[in-house]
Amino acid sequence: MEQRKLKLFLVLGLVFICVNVFGQRPRNLHTKEDVSEVTVDTVAISDEVVKKYELEKKIEDLNDSIAKKRSYYNQKTNELSRLAIKKRKFEETVEKKRVELQKSGLEEISDSIKTLTSIQGELIAQKETLEASLEKVNDKIDSLQQKLGVIEELKERNAQIVWAKYDDILKQEFSKIEYKTIDKIVNECNQYSDNKTIQSLISRTEQVKSFKQTFDSGMKLLETKYDAVKVQEMIDVLTQKLDMMSDAQRNECSGLIEKLDIYDEGIALLCDYINTINNNRKDPNYATFDFEDNSRDYQKKNKDAINKCIRVIPYLDKAFNTFNSVLSKNVKAHPPIESEVLDCQIAADNK
Repeated sequence: MEQRKLKLFLVLGLVFICVNVFGQRPRNLHTKEDVSEVTVDTVAISDEVVKKYELEKKIEDLNDSIAKKRSYYNQKTNELSRLAIKKRKFEETVEKKRVELQKSGLEEISDSIKTLTSIQGELIAQKETLEASLEKVNDKIDSLQQKLGVIEELKERNAQIVWAKYDDILKQEFSKIEYKTIDKIVNECNQYSDNKTIQSLISRTEQVKSFKQTFDSGMKLLETKYDAVKVQEMIDVLTQKLDMMSDAQRNECSGLIEKLDIYDEGIALLCDYINTINNNRKDPNYATFDFEDNSRDYQKKNKDAINKCIRVIPYLDKAFNTFNSVLSKNVKAHPPIESEVLDCQIAADNK
C-alpha cells in the first residue's frame, strides 16, 4: 500500500516538472499555435501516465488476490495431507488390532460362535418337538379331565344315594341306633371321602356317635347308685346338645333329662317307703301278711308318684322290687339294697 502511494507521488511530481518545463515559453516559439500544441502534448502524456498507473495497480491487486488464494490453497492442501496421514495411521492401527485379535484367539471365538449357533438350532428343533408333544399331552389332559368330570358326577350321585340311605337311620332315637351301624356308615363313606357331601355325612355320623355315647352314659346313671354330681353334669351336657339333634333324638334326650332331674325325688320316695315298712315291722308279731298289707296300702296311696319317680328309673325300680321280694320271703330281713338306698338319701339331701 505504501509503495502505491510512493509511485503516485513520483508520477505526479514528474507531471508537475513536465508542465513547468514545457509550460515556459521557448525562445524559438513565436506564435499562439506553437504554444497550444505543446500544451496538448503535455496533457496527453499526463493521461497516459495515470492510465498506466491504474493498470499497474489493478495488476498488483490481482497479484495480491492470487497470492492469497494460493496461500489458502496451500493451507488446505497441507490440512488434507495431515488428514491423509492420520487416516493412514488409523488404518494401520486397525489392521494391527485385527492381527492381534486373530492371534489372541478370535478364530477360536468364531468357531465357538458357530458351535453355539449349531447347538441353538438343535435346541430350537428340540423345543418344537417338545411343544408338539406338549400339545398332545394337553389334549390327553383335556380328555382325562372330561372323564374325571364324568367320574365326579357319578361319585356325587353315589354320595347322594349313600346320604339318602343313612339319613333316616342317623335321625332315629339313640336307643335304636347301634354302634356297628355307625361304624358301617363311616367305613362305606370313607370310599368317597373326597366328596363334600360324603365328608358332611361322615361329620354328621361322628356327631351322632358322640351324642349317642353321651346318651348311653346318661342312661347308665339311671341304672347305678345315685350320684348327685354326675347326674347334674349329665343334665347340663345333654341340655347344651339338644339343638343339634334330630326331633326324635331331642325328644328322647329330653325324657332322659326329666328322669335324671327327678332321680333325687325317686330316692326320697323309696327311702320313705323303706322307712315306713321298717317302722311297722318293729312290732315283734309283724308277719308276712302284715308286710303285704302295708306295701299294698303304700303303693295304692302313692301310685302316681311311684310310677313317675321310681318305676321310670331302672336303679330305683330294681331296688324297690328287690326289697319287696326279700321281705315277702323273710319279713325280718334287711337286704343290702336297703342300706344302699338309704345312703343315697343322705347324698341327695346334701346336694
